[in-house]
Amino acid sequence: MNTKKTKNIFLTIFYLHVFLFCSSLEAEIIKSFSFFLKSEFAQESNIFEDSEKEVLDNNGQFWCGLNYTKTKSKKFLLIDWIGNFAVYQNNPREKKVTNTFNLRNKHDFSPSLFFSIHINLFNKIWINNNGDYLNGEINGRLGYKKAKTISQIGLYYRNNYYESFKLFNSEQKGIILELLHSLNPYTILNWKLDYTEARYLNRTIFHEGDSDETSNLPFQKDKILSTQIGVEYRKKMIAGANCRLLFTDSNSDYSSFYNLSLQLYATRKIFKTIIQVITQVQLKQYTDDPTEHLMYYNPDPEQNVQNQFFLGWERPVIGKLSMTGKLALMRNETRYIGIYYDKWFLSTGIQYRFE
Repeated sequence: MNTKKTKNIFLTIFYLHVFLFCSSLEAEIIKSFSFFLKSEFAQESNIFEDSEKEVLDNNGQFWCGLNYTKTKSKKFLLIDWIGNFAVYQNNPREKKVTNTFNLRNKHDFSPSLFFSIHINLFNKIWINNNGDYLNGEINGRLGYKKAKTISQIGLYYRNNYYESFKLFNSEQKGIILELLHSLNPYTILNWKLDYTEARYLNRTIFHEGDSDETSNLPFQKDKILSTQIGVEYRKKMIAGANCRLLFTDSNSDYSSFYNLSLQLYATRKIFKTIIQVITQVQLKQYTDDPTEHLMYYNPDPEQNVQNQFFLGWERPVIGKLSMTGKLALMRNETRYIGIYYDKWFLSTGIQYRFE
């Protein structure tokens, strides 16, 4: 990986973000800030995401997070961070910390033209085990608003760094096209098309052949094309649906595939209780069956959500203190390509929010 080049890309976009938000000093400033603390007791099946041997364990989950927004004249800034610390009763090697950070900055050049920058970071650290990694993504978009339609075009860069699994270090570069159209004040249609080129920095391709053909192999490269259409409704509830079709063409044998995924979601308050439901289904088909080769696919299959049913709830108790709970059923790929595991997760806890 060209560390200097990567650093320059991140610094250039960061300085552009600072310039866009700080260049104007006029107009009223509107700010909002919230912070929460949450403690959960959970039971989780198949904590190692294995297709054959399932290990069930109890764990304690400790959460904290903040959300900050700032609106000033033609500028908007959002900062969001969520941290989690998980401790397992019988499997201390699964003790881990995760951090999710999002920054979004939007600048309006005119009533019709705007530019936005998004920075997303995800970090996971195992206290008693190897596997730490960091995923970072930056994308910039130029948008145009006309009547009820918003058109956007953008470029993005993503870097995946695994401290102990160098074979999976990769970078991705791509272009995004997106259209948003308001059918009415409560309903929005969206369409997105993106093209990505992924390059593995230390991983040679898998190739079947004799010794001469398998020497001096190139690094793996993937070309990914996806399109998505969706709809979202916001009035008495938030509800939506997304359908996505994705094609991956790889120069590595058994790594090309296509998938079709459908996501349905809804959030609504019922008798003071906030209920959230998410259903996600993915149909994935490899060009050639990879299962007989037992190819190592993903060091952290827990984050690769493909099929799930999620039910969450939150109910105020007194003041800003609330009770929370969630149930999740999952079926996703294991660490090995084309091989799946099943898992369920159940938790209950308390949460306190500062605003």
